[in-house]
Amino acid sequence: MKSRRPGALVVAAACAVAASLACGGLKKVDEERLLLEALCGPLEAPRIHFDTDEYEGGSACFNLGLYWTKQTADHRQDMALARKYFKRACELGSGDGCHNLAVLAENEEGGPADQTLATEYYLKGCEEGYPPSCVQAGDALRDGKGVGKDIPSAEKRYGQGCEGDDAPACVALGNLLDDGEGIPQDLQSANHYWQRGCDLGSDPGCYNVAVSKKKGRGMPADPVGALTDYRGLCERDYPRGCSAGGELLWRGEQVPGDDAAALELFRRGCEASEAISCLRLGDAHETGRSVPEDAEAAATYRKKACEYGYKPACDG
Repeated sequence: MKSRRPGALVVAAACAVAASLACGGLKKVDEERLLLEALCGPLEAPRIHFDTDEYEGGSACFNLGLYWTKQTADHRQDMALARKYFKRACELGSGDGCHNLAVLAENEEGGPADQTLATEYYLKGCEEGYPPSCVQAGDALRDGKGVGKDIPSAEKRYGQGCEGDDAPACVALGNLLDDGEGIPQDLQSANHYWQRGCDLGSDPGCYNVAVSKKKGRGMPADPVGALTDYRGLCERDYPRGCSAGGELLWRGEQVPGDDAAALELFRRGCEASEAISCLRLGDAHETGRSVPEDAEAAATYRKKACEYGYKPACDG
């Protein structure tokens, strides 16, 4: 919300707080809530169009929504009331108010689950410039959740989110362009958006770029660069990077082989519940490659791979 000069509504709110204090005083949290309620306005009132020089009430309504989502020693949680305040905030132009209302509707909090309503408010949140809503709106349009499936519109929403520097939106847009379902496949653009997501802090974005470097998809093959990226991801505790880097070193086909370095990456990946890393450690102990041959250790690692979701490791 833009900062505004206090207008009549702010003055009225201040007077309301002052009157309450004169009647015996309030706790600080109550003072703040009373002020927010005055700024937000009555929930049953029609939508208010504020003069451009007056305070916008959307942020006040949004903060009241947050207030009622919390259970404290001073007040009970009331998710139904939170929904109403988020809706009011959305009506007053608060994108995050639209988003939070959508989240509550999607998760059956404060009222019945309603995916159609959730998608409607994710779309409104995106239009109001709240990038995380654009990701959710894009997902709904991509998957046909609460709205007809519309891949080109999903592409547009992800693009809006990415323009707002939302890393998951950039990665989702890259995934859409990579899949080429409903829109032309464009690997170069996919890599561009994955890299943008990576630059904004998304490890999945960085991982996808590394895969493209390894395979030469939409860019010249650069397995050495891919290995560097995988190692960086592993250092940042993104375990898929550990497995992928270990595989490159273990196979030694695109980069010089290094069993010791590969095993270290596999160990880190397995410790972080990455199934393939555990599987490779089991293989190494079964054959005695660069580690002592140890059937018990091999079985232990394969059991972990099974527990972490690699079903073929569950067969013995």
